[in-house]
Amino acid sequence: MMEYAVALSSAQLRSTPAGAFSAFDRIYAGSEFCQNLLPDPAALASACKRLARPFTLLLPPVTDEFLPRAAALSGALTSAGYVDEIVVNDPGLAGLLSVKVPRQKARLSAGRVLTVMMGHSAFSGIFFTVFGGRLEAIEADSPDRLRMAQGGASAPVNFHAPLAYLSVTRYCHFKKGFNGPCKVPCGEKLRPVAYRGRPGGFYIRGNACLRDNREELKRGGGIDGLLAAFPAVKRLVLAAPGGAGFSRLMGVTDRRKLLEEAFGALQ
Repeated sequence: MMEYAVALSSAQLRSTPAGAFSAFDRIYAGSEFCQNLLPDPAALASACKRLARPFTLLLPPVTDEFLPRAAALSGALTSAGYVDEIVVNDPGLAGLLSVKVPRQKARLSAGRVLTVMMGHSAFSGIFFTVFGGRLEAIEADSPDRLRMAQGGASAPVNFHAPLAYLSVTRYCHFKKGFNGPCKVPCGEKLRPVAYRGRPGGFYIRGNACLRDNREELKRGGGIDGLLAAFPAVKRLVLAAPGGAGFSRLMGVTDRRKLLEEAFGALQ
């Protein structure tokens, strides 16, 4: 049976009341892209209790300074039972967590940044054995990545929409400076950008470059076509929109309307 998850920024998580997102099976929290957005452990623990849903912790690529902080955060949240899955986007952190976090406490999943970084090798059996067999799933967001996954490792795939990952940079377009302490978190803010003279479809969020993958999905027959073509997809991860779209998605109780709301206007 297909699982539905919603990905929330730390700001969205703080403003989410008990009972919200009841149509979703799981909540993704944290940041895939920026180490300055590692969640506060107390705030995340409070949200886990308040929302009573299984939680996946999103972790970004990290520097040497942030590596022990990300590992400590993961250990604290998994030991307390708040998080049972961790998405890793840094090979060093993946290796560390494969040793430090017991298998019975949390699954590890190869994040979108990590799989793009590793290229075709990310979908081979060798890639999964490097981390002691601890990577048990793959995060993906395009048919191309799904085809690579289908031809390689047999791990289940969690598909992300409507924003697909392109790249990360040390330069943060929100604070207009290189990575460093943030005075104001960028949250879910999206900045539209033109790419090769073509307006629309490309965005900057903090230090990440993203693209809208809805048209690509539509050409392949929508979500139904995606699932029929790629049976390895076991979970849909929907990025919560900003603005009024966030409030609407939060209150949806009918699963048939989840895609409609999540695929609405990006804000």
